[in-house]
Amino acid sequence: MAYERNRFRSVGSDAHALGSVVEYDATRRQDPSGGWKWAVLTVLLMAVLASFLYSRFFKASERNPVVVPSPAPMGKMGHRALQPPETNRAPAGVPLAVASPPKPSAAAKEAEEWAANSSVRPARERTLLERLADAERLGNLAIAVDTIEQLRAKPTMADLDDKLARRLGALNVKRLFSGEPVPWVTDTTVRRGQTVHRIAREHGTTVAAVRQLNRLAPQEEPVPGRKLRVLEFPKAAFVVHKQTRHADLTLNGRLFKRYYVSTGKGTAPGAYPITSKSDEGPRSRFASLGIRVAPSDMLELDMFLAPGSVLTVSEM
Repeated sequence: MAYERNRFRSVGSDAHALGSVVEYDATRRQDPSGGWKWAVLTVLLMAVLASFLYSRFFKASERNPVVVPSPAPMGKMGHRALQPPETNRAPAGVPLAVASPPKPSAAAKEAEEWAANSSVRPARERTLLERLADAERLGNLAIAVDTIEQLRAKPTMADLDDKLARRLGALNVKRLFSGEPVPWVTDTTVRRGQTVHRIAREHGTTVAAVRQLNRLAPQEEPVPGRKLRVLEFPKAAFVVHKQTRHADLTLNGRLFKRYYVSTGKGTAPGAYPITSKSDEGPRSRFASLGIRVAPSDMLELDMFLAPGSVLTVSEM
């Protein structure tokens, strides 16, 4: 093994101290060709790291760019105007969904047609028809009912009277079960010992009305303290018109609903009271007089025609 001398002292592990000089193994010098290999490997590692960082952060920022809000417009005295907070902002790249207005109902479209074709009518009737169209479009039952009642009182609206009467009935039924205050309904609190039959009798209404208005099961009895909605002595009257084949149900003297009916040869004109007797209830009266209505209409009439109501058959 060859050794070389060096005048400089070294404290390396391979150094051999021989007096004032240091001897070392000349063959253990680093090979100059190994340096560039390490440099190339370092460059490759840096390139891989840079590629990873670019795909991880820069491409992600391209998918979700940062939106810098535009400054608010300047108000008086140089202050920025207050802007309402943005809500329900869609994620980047997702288009905002524009809510489409609800489609008008068939009744609303018909009311709009009446209003559009009312140029030949008096000013008051035109105003009422426009009011009805607005109420139907907005779903305001109370205003729609009030407007129809006013229109039916106008002699110039006779050509639309039947359509108005039928629309009034649909609105009244919907309003009755909507829970909003109506002229024929009152609230009552169930007392101890009260049954559905007793509540109906005390308020001059029917068991069917109490159950349907309060969604009571056929055999369910309300517990004391519960609040119920009941028809309060509606004084129902049902008038059948043989010639026009329709019948009007009135509650407390106001038209509630118009029904389609058919009559037989034995349907004699006259007044027929509805009582609690088995052969003088609504269904029995209708059957004995040959009056026929749709099954769904009969369910409604069972609810309204309480004992004390009057069924009248008119020749007209």
